[in-house]
Amino acid sequence: MRFLMANILYPDKDINYRSINRLVPDIHQQQNWAKEGVENPQFIKSHFKFKDDYRRVIYLYRDGRDAAISLYYFYMLDEKGLSFDQFFCQQFISGQLLFGDWKKHITFWMFEDHKIEFLPIRYEELYSDTRWELAKMAKFSDIKATIAEIETAVDKSSFEELEKIRARDGVHPKMKGLRGKPGGWRETFTKSQNGMFWDYAGDLMEKLGYKKE
Repeated sequence: MRFLMANILYPDKDINYRSINRLVPDIHQQQNWAKEGVENPQFIKSHFKFKDDYRRVIYLYRDGRDAAISLYYFYMLDEKGLSFDQFFCQQFISGQLLFGDWKKHITFWMFEDHKIEFLPIRYEELYSDTRWELAKMAKFSDIKATIAEIETAVDKSSFEELEKIRARDGVHPKMKGLRGKPGGWRETFTKSQNGMFWDYAGDLMEKLGYKKE
C-alpha cells in the first residue's frame, strides 16, 4: 500500500525501502522522522485503532486468518521458538497483540461511527484489481492521476518488483513468510484452528463477506 501511494504521488522518484520511510512514513517510527528527513507527509502508515487528529483514513483490511499468519512472521516468532499454533491460541485469539484485538480493531473502523472521512479497501480486491482500487484511493485522496499514471504506479509496486528492490538494496528484513497474494491460511490452518477462528470472529467475517470454507 505504501509503495502504491508513493509511486502515484512521486512518479519520477526511485521508491525503495529507504525512501519509502521518508515519502510515506510509518507513524510507529516517528522517532526516526527527523533523521530520515520526513517533512509534512501527505500519507502516513498506521496500525492504531484511533487517533483523533487523523483527517482521512484509507483502511486496508483482509481475511483475519491471513492477518494471523502475517503477524506471526512479522514478530519473527518462529525464530524465537514459538509455533504458529501457540501464537494463534495464546495471543491472536485472546487479543494479546501489539495493536490490540484484531476483531475489535476491524469492528471499530468498519461498523462504528468514528466520524472520519473513511475509505475501506479489501486486500483481496486490491490484489485482484489493483488498478481499480488505486484509482478509488486516488480519487478519495484528491490525487489527480491519469490511467497511464495509475498503471505505472501499479507495475512499479508489484510484489515481483519489490522483491527486486529488496535484493538490489539489501533492505527490509521482515519479508519472511510473505507470499504476495491472499489465501495463505489454507496451507497453514488446521481444521481445528479454522474452527477456533470462526468461533472467535465468524460473525464479523460473515459481515465482511468471508466464508469459513
